[in-house]
Amino acid sequence: MQTKREHKQHEMMLLPSMESLIPKDHYLRRLDRVLDLGFVHDAVRDRYCQNNGRPSTDPEVVVRLFLIQAMDGISHVRELMRQVQVNLAYRWFIGYRLDEKLPDHSTLSKALDRLGDDVFNELFERSIAQCKRSGLIEGRVLHVDATTIRADLDRNRVGKPDSPDPDARFGH
Repeated sequence: MQTKREHKQHEMMLLPSMESLIPKDHYLRRLDRVLDLGFVHDAVRDRYCQNNGRPSTDPEVVVRLFLIQAMDGISHVRELMRQVQVNLAYRWFIGYRLDEKLPDHSTLSKALDRLGDDVFNELFERSIAQCKRSGLIEGRVLHVDATTIRADLDRNRVGKPDSPDPDARFGH
């Protein structure tokens, strides 16, 4: 018997939480465990008007986005935001749900201009220093948006410092 499906009102589809979708050993989880960006808001407070104007993109999100860009070797901010659009782990790392609108690539460029090279370098270098202290990265040269910073953020090297194999954390 031929049937015709009745069109029902669209119902909300329940998705699993992003937390449950990101593997426990994912390199961004390891990075998130050691990264404390609590200093970011104080460091940039004088770069933003505190009592009026349009809401800005959280400066901590900006730092996290540029860490992703550096770690995964993404050349351009426009491409970074395309990747964040489709990558659940990236969204999880920056704290955005699937239904939240991501910042536009131009917003990141404007944020860099607002912060200036000195402030951005300080934020990024402090973030890198946390990763170095935890053993997640080694010091090498890295270029972020034409800024040279000492770091080695190859995601394959963001490893497990507790591994019995000393080379395992470096992806060998």
